[in-house]
Amino acid sequence: AGGSNLEIFRDLFDYPIVGLQPTYYDYMHAIIRAAAYGEEVGIVSYQEKPYYRFDELEQLLGVRIRHIVYSESTELPALIAASSCGAVIGTAFACDAGAAAGKTALLLYNDVDEIVDTIYEAKRFAQEIGRERNKSQFFSTVIDYSPSGILAVNAAGRVVVCNQAAEKLLGVSAQQMRGKAVQALFPQLRMESFLRQEAGEPQDIVIEYRGE
Repeated sequence: AGGSNLEIFRDLFDYPIVGLQPTYYDYMHAIIRAAAYGEEVGIVSYQEKPYYRFDELEQLLGVRIRHIVYSESTELPALIAASSCGAVIGTAFACDAGAAAGKTALLLYNDVDEIVDTIYEAKRFAQEIGRERNKSQFFSTVIDYSPSGILAVNAAGRVVVCNQAAEKLLGVSAQQMRGKAVQALFPQLRMESFLRQEAGEPQDIVIEYRGE
Protein backbone atom coordinates (compact mmCIF):
# COMPACT_ATOMS: atom_id res chain seq x y z
CA ALA A 1 0.00 0.00 0.00
CA GLY A 2 1.07 3.60 -0.47
CA GLY A 3 0.05 7.14 0.44
CA SER A 4 -2.73 7.58 2.97
CA ASN A 5 -3.80 3.95 2.47
CA LEU A 6 -0.46 2.83 3.91
CA GLU A 7 -0.96 4.74 7.17
CA ILE A 8 -4.64 3.84 7.46
CA PHE A 9 -3.97 0.13 6.89
CA ARG A 10 -1.20 0.20 9.50
CA ASP A 11 -3.63 1.65 12.03
CA LEU A 12 -6.49 -0.72 11.23
CA PHE A 13 -4.81 -4.05 10.59
CA ASP A 14 -2.40 -6.05 12.69
CA TYR A 15 -0.30 -7.59 9.93
CA PRO A 16 2.85 -6.54 8.07
CA ILE A 17 2.45 -4.05 5.24
CA VAL A 18 5.14 -3.19 2.70
CA GLY A 19 5.01 0.48 1.74
CA LEU A 20 5.00 1.58 -1.89
CA GLN A 21 6.51 5.07 -1.84
CA PRO A 22 7.02 7.42 -4.81
CA THR A 23 10.66 8.07 -5.68
CA TYR A 24 12.22 11.46 -6.35
CA TYR A 25 11.95 10.79 -10.09
CA ASP A 26 8.23 10.02 -9.77
CA TYR A 27 7.76 13.44 -8.16
CA MET A 28 10.02 15.10 -10.74
CA HIS A 29 8.03 13.78 -13.70
CA ALA A 30 4.74 14.84 -12.11
CA ILE A 31 6.07 18.34 -11.26
CA ILE A 32 7.31 18.84 -14.82
CA ARG A 33 3.83 18.03 -16.15
CA ALA A 34 2.12 20.21 -13.53
CA ALA A 35 4.37 23.20 -14.27
CA ALA A 36 2.48 23.75 -17.52
CA TYR A 37 -0.62 24.80 -15.55
CA GLY A 38 0.73 27.67 -13.48
CA GLU A 39 3.55 29.14 -11.45
CA GLU A 40 2.67 27.20 -8.31
CA VAL A 41 2.38 23.41 -8.04
CA GLY A 42 0.85 21.69 -5.04
CA ILE A 43 2.10 18.34 -3.73
CA VAL A 44 -0.62 16.68 -1.68
CA SER A 45 0.48 14.26 1.03
CA TYR A 46 -1.04 12.59 4.07
CA GLN A 47 0.11 13.67 7.56
CA GLU A 48 3.64 14.71 6.54
CA LYS A 49 5.32 16.15 3.49
CA PRO A 50 7.77 14.13 1.38
CA TYR A 51 11.34 14.08 2.65
CA TYR A 52 12.71 15.05 -0.76
CA ARG A 53 13.97 18.57 -1.48
CA PHE A 54 12.75 20.19 -4.68
CA ASP A 55 14.78 23.44 -4.62
CA GLU A 56 16.67 22.70 -7.84
CA LEU A 57 13.47 21.78 -9.67
CA GLU A 58 11.85 25.04 -8.57
CA GLN A 59 14.76 27.03 -10.02
CA LEU A 60 14.98 24.95 -13.19
CA LEU A 61 11.26 25.05 -14.00
CA GLY A 62 10.57 28.51 -12.61
CA VAL A 63 7.74 27.29 -10.36
CA ARG A 64 6.97 27.35 -6.66
CA ILE A 65 6.22 24.06 -4.97
CA ARG A 66 3.68 24.13 -2.17
CA HIS A 67 3.15 21.22 0.20
CA ILE A 68 -0.49 20.55 1.06
CA VAL A 69 -0.56 18.19 4.04
CA TYR A 70 -3.82 16.82 5.40
CA SER A 71 -4.78 14.59 8.34
CA GLU A 72 -8.51 14.18 7.71
CA SER A 73 -9.97 13.39 4.30
CA THR A 74 -12.80 15.88 4.79
CA GLU A 75 -10.42 18.84 5.10
CA LEU A 76 -8.47 18.24 1.90
CA PRO A 77 -10.81 19.88 -0.68
CA ALA A 78 -10.84 23.13 1.36
CA LEU A 79 -7.04 23.12 1.72
CA ILE A 80 -6.61 22.70 -2.03
CA ALA A 81 -9.24 25.33 -2.86
CA ALA A 82 -7.55 27.85 -0.54
CA SER A 83 -4.19 27.42 -2.28
CA SER A 84 -3.02 29.41 -5.29
CA CYS A 85 -1.77 26.30 -7.08
CA GLY A 86 -2.49 25.99 -10.76
CA ALA A 87 -2.26 22.22 -10.45
CA VAL A 88 -1.92 19.64 -7.69
CA ILE A 89 -0.30 16.23 -7.79
CA GLY A 90 -0.99 13.29 -5.53
CA THR A 91 -2.79 9.97 -5.17
CA ALA A 92 -6.16 9.15 -6.72
CA PHE A 93 -7.94 10.52 -3.65
CA ALA A 94 -5.94 13.77 -3.86
CA CYS A 95 -6.79 14.07 -7.54
CA ASP A 96 -10.50 13.66 -6.81
CA ALA A 97 -10.29 16.33 -4.10
CA GLY A 98 -8.34 18.62 -6.44
CA ALA A 99 -10.92 18.24 -9.20
CA ALA A 100 -13.71 18.96 -6.69
CA ALA A 101 -11.85 22.15 -5.73
CA GLY A 102 -11.68 23.23 -9.39
CA LYS A 103 -7.95 22.57 -9.81
CA THR A 104 -6.08 20.63 -12.44
CA ALA A 105 -5.12 17.36 -10.77
CA LEU A 106 -2.32 15.06 -11.91
CA LEU A 107 -1.91 11.52 -10.62
CA LEU A 108 1.36 10.71 -8.88
CA TYR A 109 2.20 7.15 -9.76
CA ASN A 110 5.15 4.85 -9.27
CA ASP A 111 7.45 3.65 -12.00
CA VAL A 112 6.76 0.06 -13.08
CA ASP A 113 10.22 -1.06 -11.91
CA GLU A 114 9.53 0.40 -8.45
CA ILE A 115 6.25 -1.50 -8.23
CA VAL A 116 7.91 -4.75 -9.29
CA ASP A 117 10.73 -4.25 -6.75
CA THR A 118 8.17 -3.64 -3.99
CA ILE A 119 6.27 -6.80 -4.95
CA TYR A 120 9.48 -8.83 -4.71
CA GLU A 121 10.24 -7.20 -1.34
CA ALA A 122 6.77 -8.14 -0.09
CA LYS A 123 7.30 -11.71 -1.35
CA ARG A 124 10.62 -12.00 0.51
CA PHE A 125 8.98 -10.53 3.61
CA ALA A 126 6.15 -13.07 3.42
CA GLN A 127 8.61 -15.94 3.03
CA GLU A 128 10.55 -14.77 6.09
CA ILE A 129 7.33 -14.50 8.10
CA GLY A 130 6.44 -18.04 7.00
CA ARG A 131 9.81 -19.37 8.16
CA GLU A 132 9.47 -17.61 11.52
CA ARG A 133 5.93 -18.95 11.91
CA ASN A 134 7.13 -22.50 11.23
CA LYS A 135 9.89 -22.08 13.83
CA SER A 136 7.37 -20.74 16.33
CA GLN A 137 5.01 -23.65 15.70
CA PHE A 138 7.87 -26.14 16.08
CA PHE A 139 9.03 -24.71 19.42
CA SER A 140 5.43 -24.41 20.59
CA THR A 141 4.91 -28.12 19.89
CA VAL A 142 8.16 -29.04 21.69
CA ILE A 143 7.14 -26.98 24.74
CA ASP A 144 3.55 -28.29 24.80
CA TYR A 145 4.59 -31.94 24.78
CA SER A 146 7.68 -31.67 26.98
CA PRO A 147 7.49 -33.93 30.05
CA SER A 148 9.04 -31.08 32.06
CA GLY A 149 6.84 -28.30 33.39
CA ILE A 150 7.61 -25.06 31.54
CA LEU A 151 6.35 -21.67 32.66
CA ALA A 152 7.52 -18.58 30.75
CA VAL A 153 7.04 -14.99 31.85
CA ASN A 154 7.73 -11.69 30.11
CA ALA A 155 9.80 -8.78 31.42
CA ALA A 156 6.78 -7.53 33.37
CA GLY A 157 6.52 -10.85 35.20
CA ARG A 158 3.32 -11.96 33.52
CA VAL A 159 2.78 -15.51 32.31
CA VAL A 160 2.95 -15.89 28.53
CA VAL A 161 3.51 -19.65 28.17
CA CYS A 162 2.46 -22.61 30.30
CA ASN A 163 2.66 -26.16 29.00
CA GLN A 164 0.56 -29.18 29.92
CA ALA A 165 3.13 -30.59 32.35
CA ALA A 166 3.22 -27.28 34.26
CA GLU A 167 -0.57 -27.28 34.48
CA LYS A 168 -0.49 -30.70 36.12
CA LEU A 169 2.35 -29.76 38.49
CA LEU A 170 0.82 -26.46 39.56
CA GLY A 171 -2.81 -27.54 39.49
CA VAL A 172 -3.86 -24.44 37.55
CA SER A 173 -4.94 -24.26 33.90
CA ALA A 174 -2.94 -22.29 31.34
CA GLN A 175 -6.02 -20.18 30.62
CA GLN A 176 -6.19 -19.11 34.27
CA MET A 177 -2.49 -18.23 34.38
CA ARG A 178 -1.89 -16.57 31.01
CA GLY A 179 -1.48 -12.81 31.39
CA LYS A 180 -1.44 -12.93 35.20
CA ALA A 181 1.49 -11.83 37.38
CA VAL A 182 3.45 -14.95 38.28
CA GLN A 183 4.36 -13.54 41.71
CA ALA A 184 0.68 -13.09 42.57
CA LEU A 185 -0.15 -16.60 41.36
CA PHE A 186 2.77 -18.33 43.08
CA PRO A 187 4.46 -16.13 45.70
CA GLN A 188 6.48 -19.15 46.83
CA LEU A 189 8.43 -19.12 43.53
CA ARG A 190 10.23 -15.94 44.66
CA MET A 191 10.52 -14.54 41.13
CA GLU A 192 10.57 -10.82 42.03
CA SER A 193 14.30 -10.67 42.72
CA PHE A 194 15.06 -12.54 39.51
CA LEU A 195 12.88 -10.25 37.38
CA ARG A 196 14.56 -7.15 38.87
CA GLN A 197 17.99 -8.27 37.66
CA GLU A 198 19.45 -6.43 34.71
CA ALA A 199 20.00 -8.31 31.47
CA GLY A 200 23.40 -9.99 31.42
CA GLU A 201 24.96 -13.39 31.00
CA PRO A 202 22.51 -16.33 30.87
CA GLN A 203 21.93 -17.95 34.25
CA ASP A 204 20.75 -21.39 35.25
CA ILE A 205 17.83 -21.00 37.66
CA VAL A 206 16.50 -24.06 39.51
CA ILE A 207 13.35 -23.69 41.56
CA GLU A 208 12.02 -26.62 43.54
CA TYR A 209 8.27 -26.47 43.82
CA ARG A 210 6.42 -29.00 45.98
CA GLY A 211 2.90 -27.70 45.38
CA GLU A 212 2.63 -26.27 48.87
